[in-house]
Amino acid sequence: MPFILVVDEEPMILELIAIVLRNAGFSVLTANTTSEALALKRQYSDEIKLLITDASLPQTDGPTLAERLMALDPSLSVLFLSATTIESDVTRQKRSGFLAKPFNPEELLAKAKALITGSYVLTAR
Repeated sequence: MPFILVVDEEPMILELIAIVLRNAGFSVLTANTTSEALALKRQYSDEIKLLITDASLPQTDGPTLAERLMALDPSLSVLFLSATTIESDVTRQKRSGFLAKPFNPEELLAKAKALITGSYVLTAR
């Protein structure tokens, strides 16, 4: 099973997402900051297949983090999470999706699985 890297500055949200994904059988790495996320991507290289990140992070925004990680691995898929950002503001990359906070675990799992398998289709708005 490929790794999913989850990045969020709020520890409670980060842990909740990690628990949901682990309970579904995914291997999960977590980071609170952009620098932690970059270090984990370098360490786990091609094993990380999906980045789940908040669209707004303290050090940088989610799309910028995604671009930096995709420079290391162009095959990386991304799921952006946000309570304030709209989908069209962050889903610039081909293999990206969006989930508005709050969300339920089933929505998270469905989008994560679809992005990992390549079956997620971004709907035009």
